[in-house]
Amino acid sequence: MRRERLGSTAIGNGIAIPHAVHQDLTRTVGIIAVLTSLVDFDAQDRKPVDIVCLVIGPQNADNDHLKCLSSVARSLREVAICDQLRAAKTPNELLGCLGNAGDEAA
Repeated sequence: MRRERLGSTAIGNGIAIPHAVHQDLTRTVGIIAVLTSLVDFDAQDRKPVDIVCLVIGPQNADNDHLKCLSSVARSLREVAICDQLRAAKTPNELLGCLGNAGDEAA
C-alpha cells in the first residue's frame, strides 16, 4: 500500500504491476491475477484494472527485481498476450499464456 501512495503502478490498458521488496525473501516472486471485477488503480489512461501482476523481491537484489519488472511490463504491453490472459478460463490456461509471454519476451 505504501508503494501505491508514491504513484500508481497501473501501466494502462487495464494492467497494474504493483511491486515491493521484503526482507525475508531470497528470490523474486510474482503472482498474476485476472480480476472478474474491475478495480480503479488511478491509471493515467483512467481505465480500470483487470490484470494485476504483483512482483516481490528480496531487499538486497535490486538488479534481479528490476529485470523481472522490466520483463513483466514488456510482456504485458503486448495486446495479444493480455487478450490471451483475459480469455483464460483455468489456471493451466493462464500458465500457458505466461509460458508464451516468456517465449516472446526472451
